[in-house]
Amino acid sequence: MAPIFVQQHCDICEAGLLYAAWRKGSPTIRKRILAEPGLFFKAQRQAQEKVPLTPGVELLRDLEMMTAIVNRAQRRLAGAAAMELDRQHAHPRSSRSFVFESNFSVSTKQSYRR
Repeated sequence: MAPIFVQQHCDICEAGLLYAAWRKGSPTIRKRILAEPGLFFKAQRQAQEKVPLTPGVELLRDLEMMTAIVNRAQRRLAGAAAMELDRQHAHPRSSRSFVFESNFSVSTKQSYRR
């Protein structure tokens, strides 16, 4: 099936639909799907065009997309936080040691002024 996915420029959803139809199909349907995958996708597009989307369905779809975007942003944020922690551990002069050193130098300067 992999050559069919490449030939038809399938994304993951389309590949999943094709594979599911192939798995559920009889041996005759399986041969037909493998022989003419373009026909399968054409039938799928026509079936989708006939179904009008209600405002509720459109809203649900928008919310699902927003959820996916938020989840992706959270994964990226978690990855960035992990990279920042790795960077801090890689350099011995972390922000805590810098704060300590700067406080020490300020306190010693003040002790000389007295």
